Amino acid sequence: MADTDLLTEQNFARFFTDDARIYVRNALRASNPAEMVTHYKAIAARCEAVSMVLPVDHELAGADVAFVHCYTRVKENGEERDDEAMACADLREGKIARFLVAPVS
Repeated sequence: MADTDLLTEQNFARFFTDDARIYVRNALRASNPAEMVTHYKAIAARCEAVSMVLPVDHELAGADVAFVHCYTRVKENGEERDDEAMACADLREGKIARFLVAPVS
């Protein structure tokens, strides 16, 4: 997260519905764009750097669902690692309504 000033409710609302939920390992992490700000700022506070590795390994999308197999490059406590995950997004009217993340590693 190069610029944490971009972690705003308005920016999340561009991509997520007002009642969107984010789950990681089946645990609810955020239930609306305002809570997403808190969630992602907490991650940014404990990590020196966080970024998606692009392009993603695999992706598949339809009108109301999308899947991705991806890696997130994280630098935390001076050590760098690539966290692998599978993610599924339920879509409503072109926005993410539910985002499920299942870390692989």
